[in-house]
Amino acid sequence: MGNDGQYEDAFGELPPARKSYTRPGSLADYRRFLGTLDVGIAPMIDNPYNRGRSGVKLLVSGSNGVGPVLQSITPYREHAVHGRNAFLFS
Repeated sequence: MGNDGQYEDAFGELPPARKSYTRPGSLADYRRFLGTLDVGIAPMIDNPYNRGRSGVKLLVSGSNGVGPVLQSITPYREHAVHGRNAFLFS
């Protein structure tokens, strides 16, 4: 789920049967989208802007039964415990 074309560079080479795209929408749309996932991957570039963001992806994904796999940066390290409520990567 994201902006049109946002993931083309990362997933463009995958065969169509191995990927799908969901347009952004309302919070209800996002929760329906989460219902289709087992794992949610949330990479973020470690920069001043992103360090000021919240760890809401941890809360929203976990509360909807999705295992969060998160970039190990400040917004997530504050509440995510690797191997307990999330998996952190660098």
